[in-house]
Amino acid sequence: MNNSTTQSHSTGALRWAMPVLLASAPAMALLYTAVSPVLPELADYLGGEPGEAALMAQLVMMVPSIGLMFGGPLTGWLVDRLGARLLLIVCAGIYALTGSAGLYLDSAWSLLLSRFFLGISAAGLGTSTLVLIGENFDAQARNRIVGYQSACGALMGLLSMLLAGFLGQMAGWRLPFSFYLLGVPLLLLSMLVITERAPASVAMGYKSKEKSSVRSLMPLYLGFIPLFAAVFTSSTQTSFLLADSGVSKPTILALVLAMSALANTLGASGYGFLRSRLGSRYVFFLGLIALSIGHMVLGLSRGAWLAGLGCAMTGLGAGVLTPHLVNLVLDRASESQRGRAVGVMYSALFFGSFLNPLLMAPLAALLGRHVAVFGIGILLTIFALLTLLRGRWKDQSSTAAAEVSSSSVS
Repeated sequence: MNNSTTQSHSTGALRWAMPVLLASAPAMALLYTAVSPVLPELADYLGGEPGEAALMAQLVMMVPSIGLMFGGPLTGWLVDRLGARLLLIVCAGIYALTGSAGLYLDSAWSLLLSRFFLGISAAGLGTSTLVLIGENFDAQARNRIVGYQSACGALMGLLSMLLAGFLGQMAGWRLPFSFYLLGVPLLLLSMLVITERAPASVAMGYKSKEKSSVRSLMPLYLGFIPLFAAVFTSSTQTSFLLADSGVSKPTILALVLAMSALANTLGASGYGFLRSRLGSRYVFFLGLIALSIGHMVLGLSRGAWLAGLGCAMTGLGAGVLTPHLVNLVLDRASESQRGRAVGVMYSALFFGSFLNPLLMAPLAALLGRHVAVFGIGILLTIFALLTLLRGRWKDQSSTAAAEVSSSSVS
């Protein structure tokens, strides 16, 4: 009775803390969107040889992904020992400090170091908020909240990119780094409204062996890597696809990419509703099919309109798939290992995004970029159909086994 009352009060308190629980996805989106519009100005400021300056500026974009990959397991380990609330507060402070470093740092290497720790802190924000969601909400509520979290991230990505471009044009490359100071109100709000139970892994002991351990989830993580590499195709390849088709105006490119962000927001917002109506398997199939159609349309595109449609479909698929992958981990991970499971999940997801340009470069050189993207769409379609057929075969096998068992009993 006491445990039930405590859990009810905790859940009620966390409903007031919803802005904090939804903040990690927007925080991760800012890693890339706040800086990308001002990279040419940053390269000019860094000076040196044009190629070296451009490389340094691009590393400013890439290094947070390395921090995320490294920070996933680290913060997953820390959340089990410190608790989600303390990790959230510490990482919000580090996020604000290291993210805003561009306002006052001048050295390229010190800026890169700050961006690495920014990625680690973003991983900590994601891990701590997902652990809090997993501890305090049932599966149906988690589906909705994780979907809203992804939607907020997509919307923040769209709005911050537009605002960063405007501010960069008006006041120079430094001002968009002020976006990361949003970590300060996040820190204060976390201190005021977040409460939590004792970390489950501390209460239950680390030596206990459960069915859904982090090790048992490794096949799931390995599947996440190529899937998330495909999710990032529209954001990394669309500009090159349009350039190959003779479309190079930045305003047109921005509008085409905005279609992906808007559709991503819609897909993630509706994830909870779709999951409750269709079930896990068919939601996964729907996301895969939308992603595959988007790739095929992008591969066939020879102009902005068709590319915009392709981006919208890939964005819709990504909007459904991203919260679904997160919920798979939350549903399957044991309570005592949830923090570590979420941390490793972030490493897998962002390793996939990191691999996208590395995999696409040789494919584009061998096949042509349009053919390569279309081919990925075909592979995704085959995977979606195989996944659906495998699920139906399992259902039929289970039904047959139940009928045999019933006949034997009779």
